[in-house]
Amino acid sequence: MRETQSSLEPKEPNSGETEKREYRFNEGLEKIKRQVISLLKSKDYIVIAFNASGTDVGKTYLKGAIHSWCYEQKLPFYSCKSEYDLGGFDAFLSEQQEFGREGGIIILESCAGCFSAPKDTIISFKQTRDTNLTSATKETGLPLNSIDIWVAIYRPDKPFQLAGPTDELLGDIIIRNEGAKDKPYPL
Repeated sequence: MRETQSSLEPKEPNSGETEKREYRFNEGLEKIKRQVISLLKSKDYIVIAFNASGTDVGKTYLKGAIHSWCYEQKLPFYSCKSEYDLGGFDAFLSEQQEFGREGGIIILESCAGCFSAPKDTIISFKQTRDTNLTSATKETGLPLNSIDIWVAIYRPDKPFQLAGPTDELLGDIIIRNEGAKDKPYPL
């Protein structure tokens, strides 16, 4: 089984330019796919955590798009409905058998984070989330010890409430979802 621990340090751009981190929905989805493909070269399990600026920003739609892509790629997929909830994990194990593949993609849907903080606070926050993930997955025997991709998603009329510049936002990929709309909720 392949496993490498992802770095807790923010990724440094390769060139003198600042690496683009904010994307429109479809661009962000493609960036996630490219990162997953790259990570699968060294790991069997990829953990993606979503941070959302609020409700109705497209988190469920994004999860569905990733799930569809995983199914097309024959990648087992599991989504934790609440933070680190692995109830219903049998379906993930069934997909591993169906696809004849160990590993897969695990999404932590509601793993909200600190959105604007000094670098040391963000690193500490990530370490705590990774420790929580390791503890939660001990029973499954899965070698999950870190969140590999942090995705922050918002829409322009529901922005993150930041105390500082967005370059300190906790998210490897930031998705500006201009197409999201409020869901009609029953009264």
